[in-house]
Amino acid sequence: MKLKKLVERQLVQLESLIFQHHKALQITSDEMMVLFALIDISKKRNTFTMQAISKRVSIVHQDLGMIIDGLIDKSYVFTYLDETTQTKAKELFHLDGLYSKLEEMMDAQEEQKLKPSDDQLKTIIQLLESYLKRLLTSKELQELRHFMDTQRVSTDVIIDSIHQLKERASIKNIEKMVILSKNIPKVVVDEKVDKALDHLYKTIK
Repeated sequence: MKLKKLVERQLVQLESLIFQHHKALQITSDEMMVLFALIDISKKRNTFTMQAISKRVSIVHQDLGMIIDGLIDKSYVFTYLDETTQTKAKELFHLDGLYSKLEEMMDAQEEQKLKPSDDQLKTIIQLLESYLKRLLTSKELQELRHFMDTQRVSTDVIIDSIHQLKERASIKNIEKMVILSKNIPKVVVDEKVDKALDHLYKTIK
């Protein structure tokens, strides 16, 4: 679960994500406060106790139980007994369901950002046709649509690839450039990038 790892490495703040997406998560302000309390508890241990939660929120005990039940029903909180200890079994909890839901929502948002609009598709088609000095065939249009729907890449990257390729632009050659750009390490000096791209241009015929 990539989001959980990012949170554990303190690269992402889970509380901020919950607040940002609380409407989409369909949680109330009280449910959000309880989640914040559980997140705070989990930083030290994952033992589940009503007493530990009630110390962190201003909610009466009876209402707190109902709120927790609601979060469990929504699969955002999961409680279980730790029977590995020789003493009395402890009730533990995890928030994996919450992580999964947030990650799913974030992936969907990213997918939507990368999905080209009709105007962007039209721009790419016109740019391609201007360099090729002809209209794209129906097969090429289908290949372009399939490529843009399946490749997780922004339209700016595709447009830049077309400008670089010029009259050698084709769906196949654009795809080669996109794959190369994905494989180039992010931390790399510009000279190496230039050499890699120059090599690609020379191999594309």
